[in-house]
Amino acid sequence: MLLVTPIARKIHGALEQQLFAQVCPIPMEDVRAVSHITMMMLIPAVIEDDPKIFARGINELQKCRWKSHQIECQAEVVSVVMEKLREMGVSGVAMSSWGSSVLAMGPEMDDPAFRTGIAAAIRQVMNDYDGGTVSEIRCDNVGHKLRTFRVPALQA
Repeated sequence: MLLVTPIARKIHGALEQQLFAQVCPIPMEDVRAVSHITMMMLIPAVIEDDPKIFARGINELQKCRWKSHQIECQAEVVSVVMEKLREMGVSGVAMSSWGSSVLAMGPEMDDPAFRTGIAAAIRQVMNDYDGGTVSEIRCDNVGHKLRTFRVPALQA
């Protein structure tokens, strides 16, 4: 996968609360849509190791009102990057929470030449704005592992 982070709006704190207030409460139809996508696409895709269906599910989540609101609240470069990734054939494109990071995923991302071409094109798009970073990342599908260890007792 590629993690693309354009330099854009930093949405947190009071601004985040204000923007949430504009979209909340979340309409029941959105709650149903997210639940349906999760139960009928995302979870089965993970269980069946089907990255194409998983990517489609991620795309569908971006269309839900709360997520589209988050994308609309970001700087223009974020939606431009997302659209360019889709135009270039990336199966799944998603913005992190309030952004500005965008994740590009799908089975085509297994091709190093494809990833390199995408990364170069997206860097150029971001350079037309204020810049940003593109990083290759991998999922481990293992989850978080907890370790326990003994801490020596403190001497008085």
